[in-house]
Amino acid sequence: MSKLAKEKKPVRAHTFYYVDYEKKQIVLLKKKCPRCGRFMADHKVPVPRRSCGYCGYTEFLSKSEVAKAEK
Repeated sequence: MSKLAKEKKPVRAHTFYYVDYEKKQIVLLKKKCPRCGRFMADHKVPVPRRSCGYCGYTEFLSKSEVAKAEK
């Protein structure tokens, strides 16, 4: 493999959800895209937003949503 080619790291499934064993439910840690159904990335700089890398859908977060997400 050449130096320029990047190795793709495997995606760990446990980074997408949290299992609450007491309540017996699964909680998604990332929001799903309303267009294509894939997980959206959270960005903080330069503007707080969520964006889908597949279809390009973007949601800009309000100040109250940013405060809620930090808790």
